[in-house]
Amino acid sequence: MAGASNHYRHVLVVPGIQEGHVNGMLRFAALLASAHHQQGLLVSFSYPARAHALALKRNKLSALPPSLRVHIVEDGLPTAEHEFPTTSQVQGSVAIMQNAIEAVLQQYAALASKVCGGNECEDGVNEDGFSPASEMHSSSWPPICCIISDIVLPGAQDLAAKFEIPRVNFWTGNGTTYYMISHLPQIIAKGMLPLLEGSGDKWKLEAPLIDFIPGLPAFHLTELPRDLLQISDVSHSRYQFVLKAVARAKDADRILVHSVYGLESTVYDAMQAQGFPIYPVGPLFESNPLDSGTNDQTEGIEWLNQQKPASVVYVALGTIAKLNLQEMLSMALGLEASGHPFFWVVRMDSLPAPNLHESLPDGFLERTVSKGKGIIVTWASQVEVLKHIAVGAFFSHCGWNSVLESLWEGIPMVACPRAAEQRCNARFVVKDWKVGVEMEREDDGSFTTVAAQKAIEEVMGNQEVKERALHFKQVVRHAVGTHGTSHSNILRDLCKVDLLGTSVGDGDFGPHPFRLYGSLSIVLLG
Repeated sequence: MAGASNHYRHVLVVPGIQEGHVNGMLRFAALLASAHHQQGLLVSFSYPARAHALALKRNKLSALPPSLRVHIVEDGLPTAEHEFPTTSQVQGSVAIMQNAIEAVLQQYAALASKVCGGNECEDGVNEDGFSPASEMHSSSWPPICCIISDIVLPGAQDLAAKFEIPRVNFWTGNGTTYYMISHLPQIIAKGMLPLLEGSGDKWKLEAPLIDFIPGLPAFHLTELPRDLLQISDVSHSRYQFVLKAVARAKDADRILVHSVYGLESTVYDAMQAQGFPIYPVGPLFESNPLDSGTNDQTEGIEWLNQQKPASVVYVALGTIAKLNLQEMLSMALGLEASGHPFFWVVRMDSLPAPNLHESLPDGFLERTVSKGKGIIVTWASQVEVLKHIAVGAFFSHCGWNSVLESLWEGIPMVACPRAAEQRCNARFVVKDWKVGVEMEREDDGSFTTVAAQKAIEEVMGNQEVKERALHFKQVVRHAVGTHGTSHSNILRDLCKVDLLGTSVGDGDFGPHPFRLYGSLSIVLLG
């Protein structure tokens, strides 16, 4: 790609460290890079080291457009799957990543002029953990003209200002949660937060409704991210981090959301009326550069191939949540009692006992898995599982990516929110869209065998929920069509001359902008 600096525009995409954030933004980066031939866009993606290591281990990285280059940046987190990051490591990773990202910006600026610190660049790792590769020199990619970064990295705004380039905020959740969090200072000022110590751990918390946000229906305090409810001191570093991110968000030139206008139109209308430059651009699943090649996945698909259409309950609770032993037993017995075949993803780092056998009821594996009534895997490509004809319902933690993936395939859900903003997502699923049912919970958030069984039986037998799920399948798919809202937002509001230095005409991504693929191209940098 010699001479790239003369003809192309170069964008840097920077996700947060969580897998869900990384996956959503990598898909978006792949979408931008797919416009390379039409619009001359080059995309660099800053891949957090832990997330990248896990993706390689699971053989998840598949085809990336050649105009998308991956930089592995140090995040200060353990790369072994069985080593779960500590709270202090997660908190410290933001600063570590910011240093690495700044090094990426500096290195591209230096390479564009063939100068690196006053001398010809040489391979090797510098003090910021950035290691330029020879392929990068020969390609002569131009300086970065725009940063698209996760909102959880507010320091990216400072970097954008330092290098005098625009910054676009990317929010990997829904627009409603973003709107809620943007009013966190007002919620605190009204005395609604923080809660008394220990109060936020109660699932059935008695708290006032928040009803003063323009354009947003009244909502329960528990729909805010759960960790904010569990902190009793506003001076806590987590609170201060969120408040800083909220304050810096409005400084961005654009705010892009991995959501769909048709799912929460009143929120986008209200925010835009207040001057928020916010636009939904999801869902991003067909620009999916993530694939699977694990034995678990092959075995799982083969098992699904043997099941009847819409008969299987798919159970997956995300990459963070952990069931305690009693919940694990209740889940297993609830699945068994429902009589439906099940596909259950159980992460080994989430086991409440030393091994899988000790984490399950006595004889459970023999009564179910051994007889072909279910399968348990350690990881699966969720997109591949959900699109399989055998899957009839998704027992989900209601992470936003999971919700969108389920809607994309028209699969009804059992809502089992665990953390973060998942209770807000569950409210959408159960009350607003009516595409699922919520499992009954105890006051501490746990659930019983009866509750699990009842929820599974209800969702599998509810024809109205199934029809609603199919309706919303059309809503989210239309959004990324040629005349869809998300497709239009990308064309009209991101790829404009003031951001990327290139004009984009209507339809320039083609009728199916999310279906372009290329070869994998990775440059290891630090």
